Amino acid sequence: MFTKIMASRLVLANAILMAVQPPAYAGFTANTASGAPNGVTNGFFRTQDSKMVCGDMATANGYAFTRKQLGASDTLGVVKYQTGTNVTSSVPTGTNHILQRQMMNFAVIGADPYPGGSATEKNNTYIFGSGRGPSSPSYSNAFYRYNAAGFQDGNGAPISVTNTLMGNGLVSPRAAMSAANLGFNKILLFGGFDSLGTRNEAYIFDRVSKQWTPLAPTPFALQDARTLSAAGPSNFANGTLGQSGVSWVYALGGSGDNAQPTANRRIFRYDINVDKWIVVQDANGVDIQIPGTFPVEVASVQGAMLIITHGEDGSSMVVYNLTHPSPGAIVYGSPGALGTGKGAKLTATIYPDGAQPRTRDRFALLRCSADAWVIGGAYGHGPSFSDRSRYVEKLTR
Repeated sequence: MFTKIMASRLVLANAILMAVQPPAYAGFTANTASGAPNGVTNGFFRTQDSKMVCGDMATANGYAFTRKQLGASDTLGVVKYQTGTNVTSSVPTGTNHILQRQMMNFAVIGADPYPGGSATEKNNTYIFGSGRGPSSPSYSNAFYRYNAAGFQDGNGAPISVTNTLMGNGLVSPRAAMSAANLGFNKILLFGGFDSLGTRNEAYIFDRVSKQWTPLAPTPFALQDARTLSAAGPSNFANGTLGQSGVSWVYALGGSGDNAQPTANRRIFRYDINVDKWIVVQDANGVDIQIPGTFPVEVASVQGAMLIITHGEDGSSMVVYNLTHPSPGAIVYGSPGALGTGKGAKLTATIYPDGAQPRTRDRFALLRCSADAWVIGGAYGHGPSFSDRSRYVEKLTR
């Protein structure tokens, strides 16, 4: 009887694993529609100072938030991208589409793509915190909302002298936080840095109620890490964290503190239903590390979890397909400690670079609807510099 029970459990575990593992990644489709040089109109820009997210699920509009010069001061402006047969860009007009504050190293999260959330949150984007420096460092804990009507404060009211503060002021000013959509109107935020160094606090922000919920601190400190949200065999509807459409959030890239010098090369996963973090390992229990230390971009494309790395000069780009750790090989640590998850796999595909070279760095990775788009960027430095800001590829599977 015991043997039959264990065999049944093994079959069930394998079935769950097969159901939740992301599919393999296949390749790219270059988007070069006629009448649009290399597939994008109105140009683009190198993205080292900008952030791009999907801002409207209904119209598949993406928003790139970038620094703009307005008179003698820096401001935050918007470029809108509409995906489709061709990717077109435009700059929304009007002062309500310019945030007249110097914004650097802010966190931004786009529209809630998951079922079960508020309809208005399918077209709302949020911007959290910011920093400025290093010659005159300063940090902010204000947050803002953006949609087709322009910028508002975090509660949706017109921008005024009084800012809406993260956690009603309980979240200290900081820059370079990381954010991930959890579904059902909830956003995960963690990390960042301030004058004291890299932070490890984590929170959930409810888009509708505007409530902030502190989580267990991360057992490591990261700033400006990239995130991937993934649904598991069940979407948790119980527990202190509330209802969620996502089971796990992967964190990678960015930079760590002195105590974690290689943290930005490893892959961590936050498991929502237990409020704990694990480090992702291979079948032998060795931490999976992403080659190189330059910032990476991530996206979930038709179920595949993709990580794109690039050399500092744009000379090489590699796409990695990440699979989940095995369900039976996850060991959670004590509260605040880092657990482990064995059995994950990272499979590499070289980015195509044929007759018309397309590798570059400082590009934006936009996921809006079922597809993802690699937009803009540059190649080389100095005499070898090549503007590839009009290059666009659609990632396919």
